[in-house]
Amino acid sequence: MVEPRGSDEGGQRSGQSALAWQGSNAVRHRLLTLLGVALSAALLIGISWSVPLQDIWSALLRVDPLIFIASMLIMSSSLWVRGSRWAVLFRPAYRIKSSSATALAVIGLALNAVLPGRAGEVARVALASRRFGCGWAFATATVVGERLLDGLTLLLILGVSLLSLPSPEAVSPASLFGYSVDVGTLGGLARGLALFCLLIGVLILALLDERVRGLLLGLLRVFPRLRARVEHPLEEMGRGLGAFRSPLLILGALLQSLLIWLIVATAVLVLAAGVPGIELGFRQALGLTAISIAAAALPSAPGAWGVFEAASLLGLTLLSVSFEQSIAVAFVLMMHFSHYLPVLVLGGVSALLTRPSAAELGRSPALAGLRRRRAGE
Repeated sequence: MVEPRGSDEGGQRSGQSALAWQGSNAVRHRLLTLLGVALSAALLIGISWSVPLQDIWSALLRVDPLIFIASMLIMSSSLWVRGSRWAVLFRPAYRIKSSSATALAVIGLALNAVLPGRAGEVARVALASRRFGCGWAFATATVVGERLLDGLTLLLILGVSLLSLPSPEAVSPASLFGYSVDVGTLGGLARGLALFCLLIGVLILALLDERVRGLLLGLLRVFPRLRARVEHPLEEMGRGLGAFRSPLLILGALLQSLLIWLIVATAVLVLAAGVPGIELGFRQALGLTAISIAAAALPSAPGAWGVFEAASLLGLTLLSVSFEQSIAVAFVLMMHFSHYLPVLVLGGVSALLTRPSAAELGRSPALAGLRRRRAGE
């Protein structure tokens, strides 16, 4: 289906207005990037300081390489589901092949893994707007929709996983890096976090309705500054959900999102079988997946190194998994590599096959506007 006349111009204006909104936060963005790199470095140093590197290396050598490869292969299949879901978000305006969407999605993920500032998302939107013939704003909207779906399903999975924890009396005393953890307090925090995650998930579900978003903006008229801060994100949310033309499409996209995390959790569960000293149930693997992926969204160095490991170690403790410190560090490192390596390899292969050019990136309206703004400064 051909996009209506004027949509490209509207896409340029929408992309430039979004850029202006983001440009006002440029200094804060740089500070967050520096803070993220510092946080990643501090966490990696803290982990290596708490656990002897020789012990971590010995534990890494005990990991079954065949099971690690099997875990990566399972993880790789989630990338195809992610690309298929992205293709669905272009309907009914565009009919995009799942293979084409997967290739660009993996390229974006690979760039995110090695470059700061979510550069892969910008590149993916730019490539999609050129390759698929849609406007910049439309491509951006589909990425916004993806983030909403991921956030919703992760919050719901995390909430259910934490609520299903055993009672504090049934859990043996826990420790992390030599520090004892009060199990009763840990259980209370876990359940409080679970209720918070479920509440946020329900709120996101409510915001899927355009009438609810309009009602919220109407209520915020008495708080103009707060309204100004949330109006643009809500507009982007509306654009991201514009691809959903029916409840059936929404349900299908949500089921695909759930399938993605079920596949990732299965890969984590398989990997645990190859690490002596780590025993996980499927619900624990699901909870660990939600915790580690959610933490990776925090400000950090490219690839979320350090943040991913620290969150995963905390998740193991929170989910009542017994472990030795060195074995746990080895496990979360291999878990991170099982996420990281398939993205890099498949992203590189996709880039070689699709051959994205600098011109495709440079002609996007938002990047052109960014260059003009910088030239004006």
